[in-house]
Amino acid sequence: MAAAAPEALCAGIARLCKEHKLRLGRIEPGFMRDVSLHRARIEDGSIAIIQIEERAGRSSVAHVGFRDQQQWTGYVALPAVAQIGPVLRDAALLCRAAPLQRTYLIAPARMQAALAGLADAHWLPSHAGDMP
Repeated sequence: MAAAAPEALCAGIARLCKEHKLRLGRIEPGFMRDVSLHRARIEDGSIAIIQIEERAGRSSVAHVGFRDQQQWTGYVALPAVAQIGPVLRDAALLCRAAPLQRTYLIAPARMQAALAGLADAHWLPSHAGDMP
């Protein structure tokens, strides 16, 4: 199971699985899994990393993390919209992010257009089949 959730929630899920005799190998945060997958392609500096979590039959979620000086400085999850610019603006305000040098979007190939209008934006595939 991949999830972006607080540690206490993950512990609760693990406890419930154990109580109901369900096998759970591990819980891995989806956002960090995708960032780790693309580590070599992500330059440091003042950056935003946006990961789109698609949800069947429901609105997608944009997980937005900010880094500056090789440190995580903020994270927020917001509803995803067609153009990612307003989502990034709102996330930056909520997290009081430093001015950005680059933005990375981890999403399916069909969502590359969401980067339109963002300066120095880079798309990274969320599925192996989408790799350029």
